[in-house]
Amino acid sequence: MDHIECISPMVARWILLISISLVTMGIMYSNDTLPAIAPFIFDVFETVYSKEEFEYYYNLLCSLVSVPNTIFPLLSGVLIDSVSLYYLSSIFIGFLITGQFILSLGFSMKSLSIMLLGRCIFGLGSESSLITFNSLLIRYFPEWEVALALSICLAIGRIGSVLSDMLSPMIATILPVYWTLVFGLGILVIGSISVLISLNKYYKECLNMDKIRNNSEIIVNSNNLKRLILDNGNLVSSNDEIISKRSNLKYRITLITRKIGELGRLYWYLAILGLLSYSVIMPFNYIAGPLIVETRYKDISTVTARQYAGIIMSLLYAVSVLVLPILGWIVDRVGERCRLLTISVGLLAIAHTLMLKLHPAISITILGFGYTLFATVYWPCISISVPSNLLGTALGVATCIQNIGFIVTPIEVAFLHSTFRSYFVVEAFFLFISIMALIMCCLVTALDKELCGRLDFATNTNVNISNDLEHLIIQSSYKKNKIKLEELISYKSGNNLNINRTFINSPLSTTDDSDSDQNVKSSVFINAKTTLQIADYPVNILREIVTST
Repeated sequence: MDHIECISPMVARWILLISISLVTMGIMYSNDTLPAIAPFIFDVFETVYSKEEFEYYYNLLCSLVSVPNTIFPLLSGVLIDSVSLYYLSSIFIGFLITGQFILSLGFSMKSLSIMLLGRCIFGLGSESSLITFNSLLIRYFPEWEVALALSICLAIGRIGSVLSDMLSPMIATILPVYWTLVFGLGILVIGSISVLISLNKYYKECLNMDKIRNNSEIIVNSNNLKRLILDNGNLVSSNDEIISKRSNLKYRITLITRKIGELGRLYWYLAILGLLSYSVIMPFNYIAGPLIVETRYKDISTVTARQYAGIIMSLLYAVSVLVLPILGWIVDRVGERCRLLTISVGLLAIAHTLMLKLHPAISITILGFGYTLFATVYWPCISISVPSNLLGTALGVATCIQNIGFIVTPIEVAFLHSTFRSYFVVEAFFLFISIMALIMCCLVTALDKELCGRLDFATNTNVNISNDLEHLIIQSSYKKNKIKLEELISYKSGNNLNINRTFINSPLSTTDDSDSDQNVKSSVFINAKTTLQIADYPVNILREIVTST
């Protein structure tokens, strides 16, 4: 804890956010490089494959990164709930760097099989690392800053997508094409080093304590109050039975099944909505370049047409870079997430309706606004819809479901285009998926009303002291040796984490010599379902709530 004492929690978490954003930028640059340089890839392999064969292998190359992500994020999500995030981050970062290196090597050798291997390894780390990073941000940012933090991370990450769409065609024109992939590898290496340094310096000890707590499963007697005390880094129980971690496969499978079974109906509606909505964004980006060239720039030189297409494609993510932080700040304070989800999906449908009727720059800009708004609102909805102890599992399952769309949609698009030889049919397919997503938005809204507006709740109207207050207790215990960490705040199972909070009226164990035989009880704990206004409870008052001096 010496590192944390040297710097405030606020500064530490913003340093962590910037570091994570750099890695996210490298991931998104690497993911979007292939669509941006698709014509150049064809030039390299045109002596080996026909155009039809190349389209098949190209879509396979794009979709293969999603194959491991149909299962692996689920496993990583469960691991997030039970293993130190520091070590998970290190493992997933290793997959990213190794995969991108093999992809670059395979391209330089003109070996498609090596490139496919690299994409597969990269896929093992891409979505899983993003889930881990999101869990870190949700863990260390207070609830009224979560959407803002996630939006800033995604906005900086999308700078990588913009750079990929704008710079990759230029780099491929001047230098050998594989240098576009090497550039993405460089961003990944720089960002990964900064993340590991940040975690090691500020959060490693705290994350290891999370691992100790999460690796024990507590059985609570319904007539007794659950009480855990962190004693010299080890968990002990006063009157509850603790079952130690079991590493056998059967137990792990049972644990995963149980956690998935605890995810509620609202979560599953949101997961299906994410599958449909992201299927009309990311897979479209794979074919946006050829679509723009064939429908708008047939009559100009190929090099110029590719550069124009790259600039237009960059508008999709340039919008994100500009407005994501603003939208994140607004969503944190306004709420109304169901309405915003519906508006965002409506923008996606409008964009695909107009794609072949208006200039693609206009349609892609509309698509960018829809994507930006959806991404800003969707992931906080996932975190709100599940208990905090299931967050990693929830993110993992949602990511697995989305990657099914990332695999199936590009293959279906390639089949439709090769069969009908028209992008009109392709856009009709995207529009159909958008309409299905709108129907899911209506179902989510109806269910949320049954649950008393869980998603529409504005987080700035209550205080979530779960993260910062816990850190305050830990820090105080190390500094003053007076307070030992307890489960101070618990949530009612399945209820809204933002609305229903239970403050346990338990004693705070002390080691002060003057009253070593006494348990000092706080007199200011409150009942469940009580709302605390932030303005009424500044940090110094919250400190008095926890500590007894």
